[in-house]
Amino acid sequence: MIPLTKRACRQVIKQQRWRITELETQVADLAAKLAQRDAVIARLEQQVADLSAQMVRLLKNSSTSSKPPSSDIVKPPKPPGPKGGKPLTPLTCPAFSSLPASQSPAAEIRRSEAAVV
Repeated sequence: MIPLTKRACRQVIKQQRWRITELETQVADLAAKLAQRDAVIARLEQQVADLSAQMVRLLKNSSTSSKPPSSDIVKPPKPPGPKGGKPLTPLTCPAFSSLPASQSPAAEIRRSEAAVV
């Protein structure tokens, strides 16, 4: 390999700096194009979602179903039953919680149990 002179080294460094600047410009341009495409993709995804929802609404009517028109109406869900599915008893019923302690069903049960013993 032939050793480079100072002048030749400076020339190589100058060329490399110019090339780096050129590549940085290209990277910036590509990043801008990528951001634009990301925005277009997001807009198109939203359009697809909107059109899909519109299609579902248009397809859901009595003319495309064997069901009568009244079944097109979405009915509200039924309220859930008591927690745990257990039936209410005088001890667990919220209606009795406002009674004074001496009149509560729990106090009545305790009194009857005490009388039996």
